[in-house]
Amino acid sequence: MAKTAVLGTGLSGLVGSALVSHLSDHFDFYNLDLTHGVDILNEQTVAQALDEHPATVLLHLAAFTDVNAAQQQLDQKEGSCYQVNVVGTENIARQCASRNMHLIHLSTGYIFDGTKRSAYLEDDAKNPTDWYSVTKSLAEDVVLQTLPQSTILRINFPYRQDDFPKKDIWHKMAAGLSEGKTGPFFADHYFTLTPIEWLTKIVAWSIAQKPAGIFHATTDTVYSDYTLAQEIAMNLGLKQDLQAGSVQQFNQTASRTYQPSLILSNQKLKKAMGELYPHA
Repeated sequence: MAKTAVLGTGLSGLVGSALVSHLSDHFDFYNLDLTHGVDILNEQTVAQALDEHPATVLLHLAAFTDVNAAQQQLDQKEGSCYQVNVVGTENIARQCASRNMHLIHLSTGYIFDGTKRSAYLEDDAKNPTDWYSVTKSLAEDVVLQTLPQSTILRINFPYRQDDFPKKDIWHKMAAGLSEGKTGPFFADHYFTLTPIEWLTKIVAWSIAQKPAGIFHATTDTVYSDYTLAQEIAMNLGLKQDLQAGSVQQFNQTASRTYQPSLILSNQKLKKAMGELYPHA
């Protein structure tokens, strides 16, 4: 049986490479990147690539994700953060719309300000608090305005089981703990996580079903930095006493503040997927 062709951006990154690895038995992925002559900031190269490959789905993962570096470009629309996250997404969405191609766009919980202590729902008001978050929020707007039937998956602190050159939250924390770091770890900074191996099943469903709308793709467990550090230390067999810190105190003097609570509700996704919903 022939595999379904899927075009993608960012397929060599932290999330994309894991998705390709886990789903390559079912889908034939083609990475739209510079090594294949595709620059998402050059709409003509995007158009040419889409014309050359008979696919009905495009998975858009490419993004500028260095939050601290993004903040150095605050309000700079000519900067790489805005260009990649907003202009690049607009080019992708426009070309998909002209070909009736289904777009799956990866977004982030960072588009919320983190002041809500209960779980954020998909239709809660966005209020981005830093430049990275602003650009990702604008990217969502571009996708919904250009191609309303798109799928938007909001993820949170994605991490994978295997090691990768770009360290995710789990591997960063594990490395620090292994080197003897004991903290302080924020005990009042709350969030849900996106295991990438788990996300592969969500993406496979999205490719097959092409659901329209925004879905929060995180698991149920709510962590703080402190409780996550405790779990990772236990998994590594480390015994050091960990110190608790406060994100509220940190934010009083930080040049870029942390959203205190990024808990995303996955109930809409669970309802949409039904029995297909994967439990972590």
